[in-house]
Amino acid sequence: MKTVAAIAPVLALAAALTVAAPAFAADLTVAFPNAAPQGQIMVAVFNSEANYGGEGQPAQVAMLDAAGGQTSITFDGLPDGDYAVRAFHDLNGDGKMNTNPFGMPVE
Repeated sequence: MKTVAAIAPVLALAAALTVAAPAFAADLTVAFPNAAPQGQIMVAVFNSEANYGGEGQPAQVAMLDAAGGQTSITFDGLPDGDYAVRAFHDLNGDGKMNTNPFGMPVE
């Protein structure tokens, strides 16, 4: 009887470890319906405040061809969580967000 009593907590722990909460996945669509039909739109999705603040990398990135009419993107299968999106419209197509001498975006 002592053997069964000793094994029962181990089996209960093993069962608890194997029954994990389901990892939900979601799709996130980001649209820019009023975007000018020129250049590209750069989009980055961040999965943490630290990454968004510049300390890490985005979870996913995309480049939309606004000149070709592409003004929305869907990021598929994102794990359950909180996300932030950063985007800019690169009107001249140089791959950078151009700024004026005071650091204000000009595109």
